[in-house]
Order: sequence, then C-alpha cells, then structure tokens
Amino acid sequence: MQRVGDGPVKPGRSPGSKPAPDLSSQRRSPLRSPKPWRRYWTSLRTLFAGRPRKAPGQGRYRPRLETLEDRSTPSAVTWTGDGDHISWEDPLNWNTGTVPSANDDVGIRSAPMVNIDSAAAAHSLNSASSLDVIGSLALYAPSTVTQGVLQVDGTLDLEGGADLDVYSNANVYGRVQIASGTQLTLHSGTFMFGAATVVGDGLLRITDN
Repeated sequence: MQRVGDGPVKPGRSPGSKPAPDLSSQRRSPLRSPKPWRRYWTSLRTLFAGRPRKAPGQGRYRPRLETLEDRSTPSAVTWTGDGDHISWEDPLNWNTGTVPSANDDVGIRSAPMVNIDSAAAAHSLNSASSLDVIGSLALYAPSTVTQGVLQVDGTLDLEGGADLDVYSNANVYGRVQIASGTQLTLHSGTFMFGAATVVGDGLLRITDN
C-alpha cells in the first residue's frame, strides 16, 4: 500500500527500501600495483626464462678441509747430564725433561760419552762429545760432530738434506744409510770401517781438511 506523501514508486523498488547507488557515474579506481614479492618473482622468471635447468646438486659449493704440510719450528734441546749422565733415552739428561724427537735441534757440549741404545731421532745434531749409536739414530738436517768419537754399531740414517760433517774420529761397524742428495763427510781424523754397510744414493766423502 502506498502511503500518502511517498510519491510514485519506481519499478523494481519496494516501498521503504533505500535506493541502490548509481555506479555508472562513479570513476573507476586505478588497479592496485602487484605486491613486491610478486614483482620480484616475475623478474626472476623473466631473467631465467629459456635457460636450461641444472642437474640436481650442480652449481652447489661444498667446503672441504685440506691437509697442509708440517711447518712446525724445531725447538732447541741441550744435554745437561742430570740423569744417569750417559743415556740418550733418559729424559733427565735433557734441559726440557723429555727425550729429543725428530722436531728438535739437539746440542751436546759437556758429556764424555752419550749412548743411544734404542731408536733415536733429531732434526739436527751438533755434538762436541763422543757418541755410541748402538740402536739407531736418524737425522733430518745438517749436523756436525766436532770432538770425541762417533761410534756406529747400529744404524745411522741420514735423511734427505741431513749432511753430516765429522771432524773427530769415527768407527763404523754397523749400517749407514745416506739418502739421495745427502753426504757424510769424514774430515781429518782416524776412521775405521769394520763390517760396515753403507747404502743409499748419497755420498760418502773422506777428506783431510
């Protein structure tokens, strides 16, 4: 029923309802710009479009560790004779309280005799005392024996570069191994070679100076 004062009712409109907004006269709002991550993804797809795909694992970097050469600095070890006064193997005869190893530069100055009964080694040896190698002695750098007697009843092993100069007497009855590029030089003195064996590609020199 139409109330007095309402005026004519337009077709499609029920009495008392609000008029629908006219969108035809409104200006359309501009389109929203894509979200940043969508723009980034679109750029990546454009950049890599047409490129062949890598096989699984290809192009990945896997760090690894490599073993380097030993560059430790040899330490100086000197003879004190505070132990049994004669044995290389007695730790108390050395200033460090330990038996020298292949990493040590050994100095012997005040011993009437040093006996090496087992397997011994030194980076270098500078001795002004008599040595009796009953077991074995391996050297790895230039060394000297200036006084006393070098007695080799066991094995004397001169590794590459371990030139040994003997300025005293030498008695060799055991085995001497001289590596290639290395030499054993016997300077002025008395040298005795019993049932000795000299092996290796190194050089044995006997000189009078």
